[in-house]
Order: sequence, then structure tokens, then C-alpha cells
Amino acid sequence: MATPTAASDAATKSYVDALKALPEGNMLVGNSAGVAIPLSAKTAGNILVGNGTTVASIAITGELVLQADGTLTINGCRTRMQRCLN
Repeated sequence: MATPTAASDAATKSYVDALKALPEGNMLVGNSAGVAIPLSAKTAGNILVGNGTTVASIAITGELVLQADGTLTINGCRTRMQRCLN
């Protein structure tokens, strides 16, 4: 059996095994040809952002800092409720 191409095709063992080889911290994203390719989503502090065509792992820049544990802080503020003044 060949690699499945139509939605009704049965998946071959080699095709399924190839999907299992995705490196830790990666996800599959379809490219412009409709082929699933790995996207590294493991960079600490990055978020996944869609741009209307695809998705990318992007660092937050500017006044905000996103930690690997999900904590989001505004540069210069010590507490969540503190008002930040320029």
C-alpha cells in the first residue's frame, strides 16, 4: 500500500510510524503544499500566532514579558495591581 492521499485511503503502517517520529516540543503544521511539517513550539516564553496563512512561534516583545510558566508581567511592575507609570 502507498502513502494515503485521499481522505478515504487507509493509512499504511510506515505512514503512521513516520507521524510518531515528531520531536518533543514540535507540532505538525500544514505547509502551502498541504504537507504536514514539524513546527518547533518549545521556545520558552513564545506564543503561537497565526498570520492569515500559517502559524509561527513568536516571542512577545515590548513592555510585556511572558515566562515559561505562563506568567505575564509588565516591565517595571512588581505586583499585578500596581499601576505602571512612565
